[in-house]
Amino acid sequence: MIAPRAVLLQGARAGLCVLAADDPEIAFIRSLELLYPVATYTAGVEPGAHVDASAQVGAGSRIAAGATLGQRVKVGRECVIHAGCYLGDDVEVGDRCTLHPNVVLYHGTVLRENVVVHAGSVIGADGYGYKQRQGVHVKFPQVGRVLIERDVEIGANTCIDRAALGYTVIGEGTKIDNHVHIAHNVKVGKGVLILGQTGIGGSAVIEDYAILASQSGISDHVRIGSRAVVLAQAGVIGDIAPGAQVIGFPAADRREALKEMATLRRLAELYKPLKALVDRSK
Repeated sequence: MIAPRAVLLQGARAGLCVLAADDPEIAFIRSLELLYPVATYTAGVEPGAHVDASAQVGAGSRIAAGATLGQRVKVGRECVIHAGCYLGDDVEVGDRCTLHPNVVLYHGTVLRENVVVHAGSVIGADGYGYKQRQGVHVKFPQVGRVLIERDVEIGANTCIDRAALGYTVIGEGTKIDNHVHIAHNVKVGKGVLILGQTGIGGSAVIEDYAILASQSGISDHVRIGSRAVVLAQAGVIGDIAPGAQVIGFPAADRREALKEMATLRRLAELYKPLKALVDRSK
C-alpha cells in the first residue's frame, strides 16, 4: 500500500503539494491502479456460453458468451473467462484467474490461483516428440499435463506444451511475455522472467528468478541456474551456472564474449595495413 507523506520540500514552489514515498515507482504503480481500476464484470454464465452439465463454476465467476467449458471442468471463484476461450475436459482453473479472449486450455491443464493468460495463448497442446523408424516419424504419445502455479502471467500468443509424461511446470510468480514457446516437460521455477520470442527446448530446467531476454534460445535438457541472465538472442546449448550472465552463440560469459568481439574488431583494423603490404610486395 502507498504510505505517502504530504510535505513541502525545500525549493518547491509555495502552494505545491508534494507526495513523498520511500519507493516512488511502487507508489506511482499503486496510484495508477487507483486511477484506472480493473474492469469489473457481472458474475454468471452468459447466454451463448457452452458449459457442459458436469462442469463446475465457482461463485462470482463470469463465463462470457462464446466460451466453451468441457466435461468435468472446474472453475474457481471470481474468475473471468472471456469470449472464445476453450477449456477442454478435466481442466482446473483456480480462484481469481482471468483468461482473455481465445485462450485455449487443452484437456487436463491445471491453473492455480491468480493466473492471467492473455489473448490467443495455447496451453497444453501436444509436445513435439517423434521417433524415426524406417524413414517414418513415429509420434511419442503426449499423455502428460501442464501445471501453472499461482500468480503467473502469460502473454499473448504464447504456447506451453503438455508433458510427454508427468508435468510441464511454470513456477509461482513467473511472468512470461508474448510469443514465447515452452516445450514439453520443461520445469520453470519461481519468479522467472521470460521475454518475447524466447524458445525453450524440451525437459530444460529454468531455476528460480532467472531472466531469459528476448529471442533467446534454450536447448533441450539444459539447466539455467538461479538468477542467471541469458541476454537477448543468446543460444544456450549447455548448462548455465547460477548468477551467470551469458551472451552470443554458443552462449558464453558476457564479459569474455564482449572481449572476444572487441579483439575481432581490432584484428579487422590490423588487416588493412597488412593487406596493403602484401599488395605492394606483389
